[in-house]
Amino acid sequence: MRSIYLTPCPQALHDTFAAFGNVLSCKVATDERGRSKGYGFVHYDSAEAAESAIKAVDGMLLNDKKVYVGHHVSKKVGISPPFCGIQVI
Repeated sequence: MRSIYLTPCPQALHDTFAAFGNVLSCKVATDERGRSKGYGFVHYDSAEAAESAIKAVDGMLLNDKKVYVGHHVSKKVGISPPFCGIQVI
């Protein structure tokens, strides 16, 4: 999620996105002091669940802030992801 406060505990992130499918993992990015960097990642067991979450949550207001939800694309060269993971900014 961009421009949104996320607690270092991913439970709220999980609870928000579990409505769209089976969440395999979720993580809120934190700095060295454990403070949220304002974004996180959710990994689903299917591409369909990820697509549903993107369509439903992208652009919504959460905690009075507009969020961006899109496919997480790995920075590693040569990897073609199955797009089951999403980035929440």
